[in-house]
Amino acid sequence: MVMSVDGRMLERVEIDGEHNDQEALFDFDLRSVVHILRRNLLWVVGMVAAAIIVGVLFTLLAQPKYMGTARVLIENEAAQLLENTNLQPEANSVADTERFLQTQVEMIKSRALAQDVVESEKLANDENFFESYGEKIPDSSALEPDAKSNDTNALDKLRKKAAVTLLLNNLEVTLPKDSRIVEINYQATRPGFAAKIANAFADAYVASNLRRKYDASLGARKFLAQQLDDARSKLEKSQQDLNAYLRRAGLIRTGEGGSSPGANVDGTLSTTNNSLVQLSAGANQATTERIAAEQAWNAVAKAPLLTIPQVLQNSAVQQMLQQKANVEAKLADELARHQETYPTVRSLRAESAEIDKRLNLVAKSIRDSIKLNYESAREREQALQSQVADVRDQALSEQDRSVQYNILLRIANTNRSLYDALLQRYNSLNATAGSSANNVSIIDSAIAPDHPYSPSLILNLAIALVAGLVLAVAVIFMREHFDTQIRDPGDVARKLSLPLLGLIPNVSEDEIGGDKELVSKSPLSEAYQSLVATLRYSSAEGFPRSLLVTSSGQSEGKSTSSSAIAAKIAQLGLKVVLVDCDLRRPTLHRKFERGSSTQSGGLTDVIVGEISLDAALKDSGIENLSCLTALPMPPDPSALLGSQRLRAVLEDLKQRFDVVILDSPPVLGLADAIELASVADSVLLVVDGGNFNRGVTRSALRRLEVVKAKLVGVVVTKFDPKGSNDYTYYGTSYYNYG
Repeated sequence: MVMSVDGRMLERVEIDGEHNDQEALFDFDLRSVVHILRRNLLWVVGMVAAAIIVGVLFTLLAQPKYMGTARVLIENEAAQLLENTNLQPEANSVADTERFLQTQVEMIKSRALAQDVVESEKLANDENFFESYGEKIPDSSALEPDAKSNDTNALDKLRKKAAVTLLLNNLEVTLPKDSRIVEINYQATRPGFAAKIANAFADAYVASNLRRKYDASLGARKFLAQQLDDARSKLEKSQQDLNAYLRRAGLIRTGEGGSSPGANVDGTLSTTNNSLVQLSAGANQATTERIAAEQAWNAVAKAPLLTIPQVLQNSAVQQMLQQKANVEAKLADELARHQETYPTVRSLRAESAEIDKRLNLVAKSIRDSIKLNYESAREREQALQSQVADVRDQALSEQDRSVQYNILLRIANTNRSLYDALLQRYNSLNATAGSSANNVSIIDSAIAPDHPYSPSLILNLAIALVAGLVLAVAVIFMREHFDTQIRDPGDVARKLSLPLLGLIPNVSEDEIGGDKELVSKSPLSEAYQSLVATLRYSSAEGFPRSLLVTSSGQSEGKSTSSSAIAAKIAQLGLKVVLVDCDLRRPTLHRKFERGSSTQSGGLTDVIVGEISLDAALKDSGIENLSCLTALPMPPDPSALLGSQRLRAVLEDLKQRFDVVILDSPPVLGLADAIELASVADSVLLVVDGGNFNRGVTRSALRRLEVVKAKLVGVVVTKFDPKGSNDYTYYGTSYYNYG
C-alpha cells in the first residue's frame, strides 16, 4: 500500500501475518539465540530435567534383557567332492551375491525355521518360556468353539503358533556390510536361555540348509528316472520306424551311416547328398559371415569415425586419444594463463590438430577394412550359392525319395540326443548325491552374556536428553512464535512493516516529575528529543503542520507523548499549540489548570461557538507552547469531531501556529480518532512496548488506511531495555551517554 506523508510517498508492503512471524522468529543472529535461550532458560532446564528423570525411572523399572549372539558363515558355493555337481545356481555378480545373502537372512527369520526351534527345544509347552515374556501359556479357553471337538491337536497348534511368534519378536538377524558372516541375536530375560535359543536357531539353519540340498537332489533323481524311461521307449520306436521305411523304399545309407549297431544315424543317402550338404553348409556359413560383415559395415558406414567401436578398440587410436587428452589438458592450463596468440597456446593448438588428422586417417583405414571385409564375404557367398544351385538339381530326384526318410531320421536323432542327455545327467546325480558339503557353517556359538543388553542407562539418558532438548526447542518455538511483545526496535519493522521514529524508555509516574522532566536531560527527555529530531525530517517541509498522536488502545502513552513532542518542538523556537481532542477522557486541563476553582472552556466550546479561539487558548508555562483543552465534555463527541467546524478551527490554528499537535483518543472502538486522522496532515501511532498486541495494532492500522490517513511512523513507549535482544546497548549506552 502507498501512503502520502507531506508530499512524499512511503511504500509499505503488507506481509502475511504467518510469513512475517516466521521471519521475525528466524531472522536473528547468535546473540538473539542466546537471548531467547536465556529468556526461556527455566523451560529448557525444567523439560530436560523431567526427561532425564523419566529416562532414569524407565531404566530402573524396566526388566533387564540379555542378548545371545551366534555367528554363521554363508558361502556362495559349497565345497564339492566331485567337480560340477552342485545343483543350485551360484551367484557370481555383486548384486547376485547380495540378493543371495539377503535371502538367507530372510530364511533365518522365517516362521518355518522358528517352528523347528520350537519343536527341538520343546517350547510350546514350556510355561517358563511364556512367563519370561509376560505372556500366559494358551489354554483351551483361547480356542475357537468349532475347534474344541479336536481339543488336543488344536491346542498344540495354538501353543506352537504363540511360541513361534514370541521367538520371532525377540529374534534379530543382522548382516554386516561387505561380510558373509550373519549374526543371529536373541533377546531373553535369562542369559543362559538367550544363548541357548541363539544356538538353536544356528543349528536349525545349518540342518535345514543340508536338508534342502538333499531334498532337491532326491526330487531331481526321481524326475530324471521317469523321463529316462519315456525317452528310451520313444527312441526304440523311432529306430524301428526308420529301418522299416528304408526297407520299403529300397534306400541304402552310405558313409558312416551304416545300419550296424553303433553306427552314426546321421549318415547320408549318397555322395550327391554329401556334396550338397557340405556346399550348403559352406554357403550358409558364407551367408552368416556376409550378414555379419554387412551389419558391421552398416553400423559404421555413416557413423562418425571416433564413435566406431573397432576404432576405439584400436591400440594406436587409444594412444592418440591419450596424447590428445594430454595436449588438451596442457592447452587448458595455458589458456588459463595466456591468450590465444601466445606461442605455447598456438603450438598446442597445432599439435592437437595434427593428432586429430592422424586419428582421422587411422579411423578411416579401419572403416575401409570393414568395408573390404564385407565385399569379400559377399563375393564368397555368391560363389558358394552358385555351386549349391548346380548340385541341388542333381539331388532333387534323390530328395523326393528321402523326404520321409529325413523325417524319421530327425525324429530318431532327437530321441537319441534326449536319451543320451538324460542318461548322462541321471548317472551324474546318482554318483554325486550328497557329495556337496554344506555352504553354511557356525563360526561362533552363543555364550551366556555377563551383562544385560537392555536397558542401557547411558543410552536411555542420551535419548531422554535429546527428547528433552527437542521438546524444549518446540516449546520455545511456540512461545516465540506467539510472542508479540516488542523486544527491540527491529520488531516494529518486522511485525508492523512501519518505520520506527522513536523509542521511549519505561519510566514510572514518580520518575517523570512533571513537565520539567520533559525538558531536562533525563533519558525520557533525550528519547523524546530524538523523536522530535526524526519528525523534523519526516517530510520535505520539515515538521508536519498538524500532527495527530494516537494509539490502538488506552494507556499506551499518547497524551504524555503528545505533550513531550509539543514541548520539544517549542524549545526549537517554533510556535506550537497542543490540542486535547479526547472529548471523552480529557487530561490536558489537569496539567494547565491546576489550582483553578473553575474549568474554563476549551475545544468543545470553540467548535460549538460558545467562546472564541483566543479565549480558549491557554499558556502552558513553556515558551512558544500554547494549549487548547477538551472541556467541556460533549454528549456526542464523534458528531462534534466530524463536523466542518472542527476543520475550520484546525485551519485557524494552522494559520496562528507553526505546528499543531492533536492528542487523540484510541483508534479501536471509537470513531473519534478516525475523524481526526482524516483531517490531520500526519498521524503518529503510539505503541506500548510493554503490552504490545500485534493483532490489535494491525486492526488500528487498517482503520486508519480506510480514511487514507497519512501515517508518518510509530513511536514505542514504555520500552524495557532489559527485555531487549541487545540489552548491553539499549540498557546502558543508549540512555546513559553523557
